Amino acid sequence: MSLTEVKEDILASARQKAEQQRKETLKMIAEIKAKAKDEAKQNQEAIAQKTKLLLAAIEQQELALARSEAKRILLDNQKVLLDKVMQNLQEEIAKLAPKKREQMCSRLLKKAQKELDTKYVYTNEKDKKSITGNIITQKNADILGGIIAENKDGTVRVNYSFETLVEEIRKKELPKIAKELM
Repeated sequence: MSLTEVKEDILASARQKAEQQRKETLKMIAEIKAKAKDEAKQNQEAIAQKTKLLLAAIEQQELALARSEAKRILLDNQKVLLDKVMQNLQEEIAKLAPKKREQMCSRLLKKAQKELDTKYVYTNEKDKKSITGNIITQKNADILGGIIAENKDGTVRVNYSFETLVEEIRKKELPKIAKELM
């Protein structure tokens, strides 16, 4: 073989090897691209799923917040309404007829006497007349109406003033309203 033939043979062999390497490289590039494309698709699906879950969680949180706010507003409105009712009740009590006030104070005094040995009874000016008897001393108090009974030593008091009775009603009703809203 001549030198030219050897040269041609080496070049042909080199070209063949280069072509084979080029084909293998292209094949590897195609595989890498396919793998990268598949991974990108999987990542995109995972991100879409996480986004969907996050959006659902945010929506749930916003709904819970809205429900909570609605309950708070409703409770506030109920409280305002209850306050108005209690205010109206106190105004109506202040307007009670003298005879009715006297009956109520007498009943409250009897109730207090069952609970303690009553010596002093505190009333406002309007209810002063309803307290009678030698054993009870009447004293003035700055109350809407009703009585505050006290024992001889001044150590025990029973407060049946109209304000206290109205406040007790209010305290009983407010938890019921709150419970209904929950």
